[in-house]
Amino acid sequence: MEKNGHTDFTVVNNNTQKKFTVYPSQYLTTIQEKQMSFQPDMIWQFAQHLGEKYRNNKGLNISIYANSKVSLNGRASKTYIDPKVDLLTLESVDEIYNHIQP
Repeated sequence: MEKNGHTDFTVVNNNTQKKFTVYPSQYLTTIQEKQMSFQPDMIWQFAQHLGEKYRNNKGLNISIYANSKVSLNGRASKTYIDPKVDLLTLESVDEIYNHIQP
């Protein structure tokens, strides 16, 4: 089985509704980014890391959404994690598995 993916994150300032994109390559090595892009637990963990950075260091009220596309065995990429789910509202890593797209 071959799995390839790409994931970036949309951060929304809930006070101003301003949005910006965070690319994992800004924080992770190439190998880490590749592994994270198709592993739901790592996507959730990275979102939590971003949440800490923007909440604690900058004092922002934010939401974080994953823009995640995955390809299995050379097929066309499909949305992997529901892009409407604020990953910061998930209380544990196990909850992300409820939001994987079929």
